[in-house]
Amino acid sequence: MHHDEARTLHAVPDPTAASATFFFDPLCPWTWVTSRWLVDVADRRAFPLEWRALSLALLHAGDGGSSAVTATGPVAVGHAFLRITEYLAAEHEFAASGRFYREWGARVHDGGASPTVAVLEDAARGADLSRRIRHAARDPQLDLAVRRATERAAARAGPDVGSPVLVPPGATRGVFGPIMTSPPTGDDALDLWDAVATFTALDSVYELKHGRPRRTPDGAVSRSA
Repeated sequence: MHHDEARTLHAVPDPTAASATFFFDPLCPWTWVTSRWLVDVADRRAFPLEWRALSLALLHAGDGGSSAVTATGPVAVGHAFLRITEYLAAEHEFAASGRFYREWGARVHDGGASPTVAVLEDAARGADLSRRIRHAARDPQLDLAVRRATERAAARAGPDVGSPVLVPPGATRGVFGPIMTSPPTGDDALDLWDAVATFTALDSVYELKHGRPRRTPDGAVSRSA
């Protein structure tokens, strides 16, 4: 059997059955890397993406984290971003969300810009978001939608998770991650997708982990236990 034939037989679930949902915090650099892999896979497997809010500040508020609503600086800007995300989700304008995140990530995560209101506005204009949509960044009435989306992400992926949470098409539960240092390409990208989709389909399996490498003060690489 050819490798492509095996890939088709073992793709679980059917990637055209529904959208994949990606809950994300725009400030997280690891999430940005994962998103580039997911965009590539979604394009090649021809399934749509739903971009939804996941606020790490809200998620961790119960264990001493700051509240995103009352925060200042980058956390406040990230929360403003997620207000726009949920505004667009309510309108089912997920393609616009994808463009907005792409423009943001190009500036902040790839370009090294600080996450400021000016950068947020620039990214929104780069994504061709109207003035009405950009105004959502300052609308406190969207805070409940951001909170509910964050709670939904945690409910889908279970306790002790972070950003991103990915729910494949047709899946009833999601996963935290996958976390990667760089997005795989070609067949590797599709193989990883099939593995994640299969994992979410097995309700009795809850954790699979490889410790993330850490750099010591002298620059050497060690591995967490």
